[in-house]
Amino acid sequence: MKSHLFVSASASGSSVECSRIVFNGESVRYTLGDNLLSTLLEQGVKVPYGCRAGVCRACEVFNETTQETLLCCQTQIIQPLTLRSYVPMATVSMKINRIERFSDYAFQVEISGPIDHVFGLPVDLHCSEQKKIRVYVESDALEPLIFAINPLLSPMHQLFLDSIQEGDTIKVNVAKSANVRTVSRFQQLTLDRFALGLILVNQSQISLNTWQDYFMKESIKDVSSVIVDDVAGGELIKVKKWLSAQSTKQGFSRGQWIIQGSQLSPNVWNQIIIDFQLNPNKVTFFL
Repeated sequence: MKSHLFVSASASGSSVECSRIVFNGESVRYTLGDNLLSTLLEQGVKVPYGCRAGVCRACEVFNETTQETLLCCQTQIIQPLTLRSYVPMATVSMKINRIERFSDYAFQVEISGPIDHVFGLPVDLHCSEQKKIRVYVESDALEPLIFAINPLLSPMHQLFLDSIQEGDTIKVNVAKSANVRTVSRFQQLTLDRFALGLILVNQSQISLNTWQDYFMKESIKDVSSVIVDDVAGGELIKVKKWLSAQSTKQGFSRGQWIIQGSQLSPNVWNQIIIDFQLNPNKVTFFL
């Protein structure tokens, strides 16, 4: 990795107004010799940063010209740059093992092939020509990979689902984030030792296994979990029924709650929290 671009700015070495930087398709004006991170932040470009000393690597981005990464905080601008905030990995072929429809907005696809992955990693699925859709892996260090697709998210998501069938081979690349080295919902959690409830909506058994492995590593033993199949639109009824059964357990009112994949509105969940006397500060949503 190169943190500086060693190109002569001008014969005199003076600071000169120059053309532009392109960051995720956004054009930014700059002055030769200025710090890249400061320039981006001053012009309102949202780029993560931390220590500004080249240690935390939060401001690492991808240089499309050199096909290398660089640290914004350690880079002096001495030529036009075309940057983006993630690093595309090599494209590989993957086989579709299974396609399962849970509802109009939730399809689960299982694929296998030569990709190492972690739970929550973003993956680009190649649709046609140069068009891609992005999904997130739900399985952790297991083959096959499992991810969910919502066909209502965009026409391209629907087109992708219409174009595939079990047994097909598709092109896939892992979109390795340059700003977050491992994209994982686990990183957002702070768990105490009270009872914990896990509600998974339209998720797979592998997703549940992944959570259970995580709880084991964190020595969280008092965990109750349920997978809610919402094919018939009955999530609200099933969630309330399950919470009613859990409410008799010791530590219920003080426990933590993790809800993944729910399609219920925030207002509905706020009412559930009130009705079942859950602590709203201990409810975490992954939608």
